[in-house]
Amino acid sequence: MDAILNNPYRILGLLAGASAKDLTRQASRMSKFLAAEQELPVDDYSFPVLGRMNRTAESIAGISAKLNLDSDKVFAAMFWFYDGGNASDTSAFDALKQGNVEAAAQIWHRQVIETQLNGDSAWMKISEANYTAFHNYFVLALLSKRSNPVTAILANLLFMQSSFGENLIKAVTDITYTINKTDLQLMFLNEIVREIGNGNINTDLSKLTAYIKDYTFSAKDDFMKKISQQFVARITAQIEISRTARAASPSTAAKTGETLCEKTRTDLTELKSIVGAQDYNCTRIADELAGEILQCGTDYFNHHKERSDPSAAALKLFKLAKSVASGQVATDKCDKNIKDVQEWKTGEPLRKVNTEINFVASKLKDFQSLSDTIDNAKNFAVSCKPKLDVMKSVLGASDDFYMQVSSAVVNNAVGMLVTVVNKSQQNIDEQMQILGRNRVLGWMQTSISGALDVMNILSRFDMDSTTRTRFKENNSTLFSISNQISQANTGSSGYGSGGGGGGSTQKKKFCYIATMAYGSYEHPQVVILRQFRDQTLERYACGRWFIRQYYRWSPKLVEKMKNHHLANRIIRNILNQFIKLIK
Repeated sequence: MDAILNNPYRILGLLAGASAKDLTRQASRMSKFLAAEQELPVDDYSFPVLGRMNRTAESIAGISAKLNLDSDKVFAAMFWFYDGGNASDTSAFDALKQGNVEAAAQIWHRQVIETQLNGDSAWMKISEANYTAFHNYFVLALLSKRSNPVTAILANLLFMQSSFGENLIKAVTDITYTINKTDLQLMFLNEIVREIGNGNINTDLSKLTAYIKDYTFSAKDDFMKKISQQFVARITAQIEISRTARAASPSTAAKTGETLCEKTRTDLTELKSIVGAQDYNCTRIADELAGEILQCGTDYFNHHKERSDPSAAALKLFKLAKSVASGQVATDKCDKNIKDVQEWKTGEPLRKVNTEINFVASKLKDFQSLSDTIDNAKNFAVSCKPKLDVMKSVLGASDDFYMQVSSAVVNNAVGMLVTVVNKSQQNIDEQMQILGRNRVLGWMQTSISGALDVMNILSRFDMDSTTRTRFKENNSTLFSISNQISQANTGSSGYGSGGGGGGSTQKKKFCYIATMAYGSYEHPQVVILRQFRDQTLERYACGRWFIRQYYRWSPKLVEKMKNHHLANRIIRNILNQFIKLIK
C-alpha cells in the first residue's frame, strides 16, 4: 500500500522516531547524492526488498512538507517500522536489509502470535519487551500476500490501544503534542478503509469489521458508526439511481430492480453484521431499499399487464423486497403485492375471454326484456354459442365459471320456450271453437316443432348437472306433447272423435299437471289418468266442465310450479292415492 511503500521515513531511509536533526541531515545528504547523479547508499532503512519507491530530487525536497507537522509525523509513523530498542527488532531489520523477508516475518510473528497445543492461534501478551513487534509485524505483513491483512491490522490496533502506543507518539512528536487513543485509532483505520477501497489491501470491510467486533478498543464504536454510515450512504445512492432509471423507463423496471438488489446486497449484509439487523438505521435503510425494489416490480407490472403477463418478473422482485424488508409495515406491503399479483395471475384466463363474457352478459340482460317467442330463444342461443365456445377453449370444459355462464344461457332459453309452449295451450277449448280444431292443432304443432329445434341446438351446450336434468325433463315433455298432437291429427288419441255421450264430439286434452309431476307424458300413471279422463269424465256434463276448467288454468299452474321439486313430489303422492281409487 502507498502509505508504506512511499512512506516519507522510508524515502529518507530512516525508521519512525528519527529525530528532527536526523531527518534534516538525511534529506540534505540524499539531495546531494541525487544532484551529483551518484548512487544513493544502500545501508539505510529503506529495505528495497519490500518494493519500489519514488526516490527523486523532487520527492526528497517534498519530505520536509510531509513531515512538517506533528500530526503528519504520527500518520507516517503508523505505517512504517519503529525501533523501540528491542534486540529482536534489530535482528529483523538486519534480515530485511539482507533481503530476507521471511526471516524478519518469523522473528516478529513469534513475539506477536502464540500457537497453542490444539493448533489454535492467540495473541501474545503485549509488554515492554514485545510491543514494537506488534507494530512492525503489521507493517511487514501488510506488504506480504502470504499474511492475513486483517490479523496485521488488529496487531497494530492492539499496540495503539496499549499504554505502549504512547511511546511511538512521544518518539516522533514534540513534547507538547497530544492525541488521544480514539483519534489515533480513527486516523489509522480511516487510512486502512481508504486503502481497502482502492484495492491496495487484500481484504474487504466485512472481514475487517467481523474481526473488530470481537475486540475492545477506544475507537470501536465511532469507527463502526462511521462504517455503517458509509454503507447506508452507498445503499441510498443506489436507491436514487434506481428511482431515476425506473421513472425514465417503467418497461425495464424489473431489470432496474434486479440491478439494485445486486449492487446493495453485500452492503446491506455488511451493515447488518456491523450494527445488527435491529439497529434503527439498518432497519430504516432496509425498508427503504425494500420499498424501491417493490416499486420497481409494481411499475413493471402495471406497464406490461395490459399487453402481456409480467407476473413472474414482478413476483420475483416482490419476494426479493420481502427478503430485504425489516419492519412489519414493509413486510405486510410486500405480502399484499404478492397476493394481488397472484390473484391477477389466477384471473388471467378470464381476462382473455373478457370480450366474450361481456357479450354473453349483455345478451342475457337484453333477453330478459324480449317478448316470449321461439325465434327470440333461438337467436339468443345461436348468438351466444360461438362466444361460449371461445370461453371453453380458454377456460376448459370443466371450469366452474364457464359452466355457470353456459348453464345460464340454456336455462334462460328453455324458460322462454316453456313459456311459449304453455301460452299456446291456454284457453284451447275456446280457440278451437272459434278458429277450428285443425287450425289450432297446426299452430300448436308449429310451436312445439320450433321449440324442439331450439332444444336440439341447446343440447350441444355444456350444462351443470341440475340444468342437464331439467333440460332432459323439458325435452322429454316437448316430445310427448308433439307425439300427442300428431296422434290427435290422425284421430288415434289426444284430440279426436268420441263414441260416448249420445254421439257428441268431445275434445280430449293433455295431462299438464300429471306430466309435470311424473316427468313424462308416457309415464304409466299419466296413461291411467288420461284413460280416466277419456273414459269417465267426458261421459258426464260435470266431468266435461271440470276438463275445460282444468285445461284453462293448469298451464299457468305448471309454469309457476315447474321447478318446485317439493310441490311436484306432493302432487305425485296425491295423484298416486287418487289412482288407487279409480283403478
